[in-house]
Amino acid sequence: MGDNFRIQNGKPGIIESVNRIIRDAVAKNASDIHIDINSREFNIRYRVDGVLEKADKFSFDNEKLEIISRIKIISKMNIAEKRLPQDGSINLTIQGKKYDIRVSSLPTVDGESLVLRILQNEDRITDFESLGFRGESLSSIKKLISKNHGLVLISGPTGSGKTTTLFSMINKLNDESRKIITVEDPVEKRLNGITQIQVKEKIGLTFLEGLKHILRNDPDGSCS
Repeated sequence: MGDNFRIQNGKPGIIESVNRIIRDAVAKNASDIHIDINSREFNIRYRVDGVLEKADKFSFDNEKLEIISRIKIISKMNIAEKRLPQDGSINLTIQGKKYDIRVSSLPTVDGESLVLRILQNEDRITDFESLGFRGESLSSIKKLISKNHGLVLISGPTGSGKTTTLFSMINKLNDESRKIITVEDPVEKRLNGITQIQVKEKIGLTFLEGLKHILRNDPDGSCS
């Protein structure tokens, strides 16, 4: 794990347990880690190829609250707040690869439920052909991004490639002759030459407010 994963004020056993959970998920190419408490057991499951599977090798029933507290600490959540949903993030390095992990907590009748979304922070932007666009679909997407104005909607289930497709489109348009601005929540990948805005709803910086102010900044293109 990266150095930012080593926080001093934690039990070594709990620190290593959380490290093992994340390492194991990454090794399995999991997109998400689900950590749930119910009245009978403490479940840790990985979403692999769209399907949840139980992590049978781990048994942390006696440490379940400490496991959840540890994850909240390293994702910069309020550890004392257990009544409201929270969002946080973890940046780490495993075997030389950088990962961004988005953490979401939900209060339930049995305790807190956590989901950790694993995102590999790759510098390379995938081109359209590598994403599987062929023939008419490839021609259509190139025609869309060549237009001077308009709106493109991309929809699909979680993990279907919406963000990757958007980044590929933005990267294709990105040159010194254009001012491109994005409004994102969260900013998953830093793009050189792009002005990126992180939504901060707690202080009033919503998608709507971001788009309103973008129009005053002379953009050639914007995305949210």
